[in-house]
Amino acid sequence: MRQFPFFTVIFYLIAHTSNAQQDFAEGGILRPNGDTLRGQIDYREWDRTPAEIRFRPSPAAETQLVKPENAAGFFITDKNEVYRTATVYLNDEASDTRNMPSFPSRREALTGFRPVKHKVFLRLLTDGKLALLEYNDNNRRHFLVQPEGDSIRELLARRVSVGGSVISLDEYKNQLRLLTAACPALKINFDRLPYFEGALLDCILSYNRCVGKSSYTRPTTKAARRMYLMAGVGLPLVKANGPFSDNKPIDGTGNIAPLFGAGADFSFPRAKGSRGAGVELYYTRYTFETGKQDIFGRDVRYEADISYLRLLAFFRQNIFKSRLQPYLKAGIGAGYFLDARFDYTREATVGNPVELNRPLQKTDICFFGGLGIKTRRISVECRYESGNNVAEFNASENINSHLLSLTVGYNFSR
Repeated sequence: MRQFPFFTVIFYLIAHTSNAQQDFAEGGILRPNGDTLRGQIDYREWDRTPAEIRFRPSPAAETQLVKPENAAGFFITDKNEVYRTATVYLNDEASDTRNMPSFPSRREALTGFRPVKHKVFLRLLTDGKLALLEYNDNNRRHFLVQPEGDSIRELLARRVSVGGSVISLDEYKNQLRLLTAACPALKINFDRLPYFEGALLDCILSYNRCVGKSSYTRPTTKAARRMYLMAGVGLPLVKANGPFSDNKPIDGTGNIAPLFGAGADFSFPRAKGSRGAGVELYYTRYTFETGKQDIFGRDVRYEADISYLRLLAFFRQNIFKSRLQPYLKAGIGAGYFLDARFDYTREATVGNPVELNRPLQKTDICFFGGLGIKTRRISVECRYESGNNVAEFNASENINSHLLSLTVGYNFSR
């Protein structure tokens, strides 16, 4: 079985499925003249702020693209989620260390900053005397504020290179200190305030409550989790090659192996359960036996007895919404061999067999991908795990163990 094309197909299907899904929800478009056009919006629970959205006035109407240039914003009714259109100046400096801007001094880093003008959708996190908004692009997550009756400006958190050293220029701390100065009773240590949504939202909510003016706060959604037990069977596929086989490949299937384990699957917060990540730990044991003749025509028997614990970390993408929910899964795993033996027996002379052992490593790494289907409580999954070379003398020997398995899971979380 060609392994890399298999995993390439799995990852392609996950990415393609994630982008292709549609989910129209009740909402509306805010027009520049102040009117509201109600209808349905293709709601993706965007990880990145959308540059455009798909809107239709009714389920039977033609879908149209809406961009910030022709809308004042939009909203999703059942999620109570609001986006505003604004022309803002954003920090477009690269956030990764290799491409971040470099300055000879801290002073020049401050005076040499050049924000870039954009017209974009901004997600409203809270509104009141001081509003907090968010814009998320491929480079970074931007948080912006708007004092009542004033313009929107970004809370600046920059990382730049000065004299070859990376430093943080956290101007947002002083910005918030000044913007909330009207409430002296606010007990916030701005010097320790992190640039995270939760911390910034708590700060501005406290300020709005202090001044007695808070009109909207984005509702929080709790990410779903699935804790499960699993059991199943696996078909081991063993491949070996080295001096012990006259450098000719040996391959075959072992006995049907039982699998037992448990796992946890956590949906991403803004994905409505359609995608997530998790971990799984399982145990299995199997044996393998095959034979061939060496270059002198003598019979050689190969035997393996392997048991291990394997910890998998995975990404999961649902294919479409239904009561029977199909999904794709892919990830990486690490195994620890509780017992691992690979022996071969050959006749040194007629009627005088000699048994030899090839030492194996105690751990391995695997990649895996698969397809499953689940209900609220039960899941059935078929997957293929491809292990690396576990021969102790891996410069001259190859001993690989792969596993094709079928498992059933039971979700015991509430």
